[in-house]
Amino acid sequence: MKGKKLLPLVLAATLALSLFLFAACSGENGKSPSAHVHSAQHTAAVAPTCTTAGNIDYWYCSGCGKYFRDEQCTEEIKGSRTLPAGHTFPTGYQTSATEHWRVCEKCDEEQRGEHEFGNDNKCKICGYTLQFTEGLQYENIDSTTCKVTRIGTATEETDIIIPAAHDGRMVVEIGYQAFYECNNLTSVIIPASVTSIGGFSPFGAFKNCTILQTVTFAGKSKLKSIGYAAFSGCSSLANIAIPESVTSIGQNAFDDCSSLTSIKIPASITFINHYAFCGSGLTKITIPSGVTSIGIRAFIGCDNLQTVTFADGSKLKSIDMEAFENCDSLTEITIPASVTSIGTEAFYDCDSLQTVTVADNSKLKSIRERAFWGCSSLTEITIPASVASIGYAAFKYCTKLQTAIFDEPNGWKVSYNSFTMDILSSDLQDQSKAAEYLRSTYCSYSWQRT
Repeated sequence: MKGKKLLPLVLAATLALSLFLFAACSGENGKSPSAHVHSAQHTAAVAPTCTTAGNIDYWYCSGCGKYFRDEQCTEEIKGSRTLPAGHTFPTGYQTSATEHWRVCEKCDEEQRGEHEFGNDNKCKICGYTLQFTEGLQYENIDSTTCKVTRIGTATEETDIIIPAAHDGRMVVEIGYQAFYECNNLTSVIIPASVTSIGGFSPFGAFKNCTILQTVTFAGKSKLKSIGYAAFSGCSSLANIAIPESVTSIGQNAFDDCSSLTSIKIPASITFINHYAFCGSGLTKITIPSGVTSIGIRAFIGCDNLQTVTFADGSKLKSIDMEAFENCDSLTEITIPASVTSIGTEAFYDCDSLQTVTVADNSKLKSIRERAFWGCSSLTEITIPASVASIGYAAFKYCTKLQTAIFDEPNGWKVSYNSFTMDILSSDLQDQSKAAEYLRSTYCSYSWQRT
């Protein structure tokens, strides 16, 4: 009796198992796997390019949604079928003294970079060994660093490559007078490890190297300071790109570099030092927005300087004494709104200067003595309302000055020695008369506004 009761249960279990296996192994049409016929669609292999991904050769069955390596669908693909895009570069590099590069074997794409030398003078990336100049003299700074102090026995060398390291110590400084008056030197390569060139001595590191034409800084330069008179008197210097890492350019650093027609001042500079570019061959210059002061005689005697541009957002506060004196080719300049003082003789004898524009919302307070003396081409000037003083002879010999616009004509008086006289506001509202007062009638007086 028990056997008869168990029989229906066994049959039911067998039937349930059969239905489960049938459902698990069937396709959409309900047939068993043995009855499933793969419908394989072929996709041909596509080789990847440098910029476009490719794929392997494969078959896809829409019935079961699987990918296979063969048309019979016997070898399933469970991994990626995509071949990634990418350049194929050789393992080795081509090299120069400052950089390494290699070219893709599939296209002309170039992978280029600057050497990164260790204390063995070998590039950490490509293995290039720096072929540096032998015979230079060094002085140890500490157990890991040193500096170049003299040219030593390399006096006849025309092209000097300073090593990144000497005797296992990194070269971090080029001392003052190191290459002073080396009259055979035409080019120099300075390693990335150097953080300072020269110091505070007037005998600059490369001063009076009269045939030095090119100064090259290795990529990723750590240079912070270019010292006093570092390149002063390098009259043939035409090519130098100051690294962006530089935060200080010393006094007289590039004075009398008469062949230097252009230079980019790094954005990190906040002060254009005294005499920094005086007598240079610059034809144009852009003053970075972070510069707050242009020092005494910074650009004096730059006869070819035609354009001075102040970067947007300028924070300049002062243009110091004689900063642009005798810049005979300068025709126009816009004074940033942030400037509070134009120094004594700042634009003295700039005889081609026709237009001086003071930016809107100016904070200018003082125009010092003889600031625009001898600017014989200047035709118009605006005196912002913020100005409270105009120094003695500020516009003397500005013979073409016909228009002077005083944004605030009230409260002005002029003085000479003990003599003081009020200027009528109505006179200063007359732009022609105001110009006559500045260039002639009261040009030898000091002006004050109360």
